[in-house]
Amino acid sequence: GWTQQQLAERSGLDQSTVSRLLAFERLPSPVLKILATHPATLGGTHAGQLLLLIEGGVTEQTVIAAVEQIARGEKTAT
Repeated sequence: GWTQQQLAERSGLDQSTVSRLLAFERLPSPVLKILATHPATLGGTHAGQLLLLIEGGVTEQTVIAAVEQIARGEKTAT
């Protein structure tokens, strides 16, 4: 596999952009399913923030519920 830096160099993207994009693949699968049907729900920065919440002890169920509310327009992603 390639490092994030290698991906950045080869793609012409900033390394932090590559990092934010790769954060999506580590999100729980229910969140990815929501994003597949509502792609404008979250940006790359939000994906990273969600991962930090999960790694910090917030349950995946809580994160999934929050993303569902954002997708329904009940909350904002800010």
